[in-house]
Amino acid sequence: MVFSKSITQSRDYSKAIGVDINENNVTLFILPDNKAVTIVTNHSKIVLGYAYRRQAMQLKHGNNTRSLRIALKKLREMNVKKDLRSKVASFVAKVASVENAVVVLEKLPKRFQDKALEKSGLKSLDAHRLKQSAIRGIQKQIVEKALEFGVKVELVDPRNTSRKCPLCGSSLSPVTSNAQRSCWRPRYMKCPKCGLKADRDVAGAWNIALKLNVSPVPLGSKGAHDLHVEWLVATVNRGVEAQPALQKPTKTLGGKRLGCSCIHSLLQKSLAF
Repeated sequence: MVFSKSITQSRDYSKAIGVDINENNVTLFILPDNKAVTIVTNHSKIVLGYAYRRQAMQLKHGNNTRSLRIALKKLREMNVKKDLRSKVASFVAKVASVENAVVVLEKLPKRFQDKALEKSGLKSLDAHRLKQSAIRGIQKQIVEKALEFGVKVELVDPRNTSRKCPLCGSSLSPVTSNAQRSCWRPRYMKCPKCGLKADRDVAGAWNIALKLNVSPVPLGSKGAHDLHVEWLVATVNRGVEAQPALQKPTKTLGGKRLGCSCIHSLLQKSLAF
């Protein structure tokens, strides 16, 4: 039995939401409001955790394939990952629907994860972690949820979105380490020309949103370099699989401090933008 739903997208979109999908987080940047939201998924922690548990089960059951198969089914790994993708996609679609904004995503090439593995030369569990990063799966889920809410989706060229300064176009220099193997942590970048300091994923989502030529300067701003960007950070709540919230609040680009919260309370704050 096949169900169909007619979607009309005749709205005039006044805003753009750039979405930067990474292994351990999904970052949104709303233009021209200059609001950034980082949804921490810590997907690599889930992948590595299940990998270690599978190894322990294989050692325990040995050649008994039947008991091993029964034990592996109890892990519910697919259900946890599916629930994670669904929550993130619903959050993005709801925010875009309320904000009357078009969702801007990267146009990812086929087998881009395999190509990244070839360049990085990772092996063993690190290669498995990157292979299972579910970046395309999250993007596909976001597109489907956006269509359900009647939100328009645009795909743009992803080149240099995380390396270019969204204000002056210069190349950003890393301030902190770019490693995010086990869990999410801020990766700050700084522009040597205009002095902008921002998280790498925030800058990436910012540049993705700018692909639609939406003005980044909010009302009341004195200029392009006088921006105040509010940045919220939240961790996806998955019951027993939930990761702890960050111990320290994250600073915004304008200096205001915003604490971390679960995705449900963050949704209420984001809808109040």
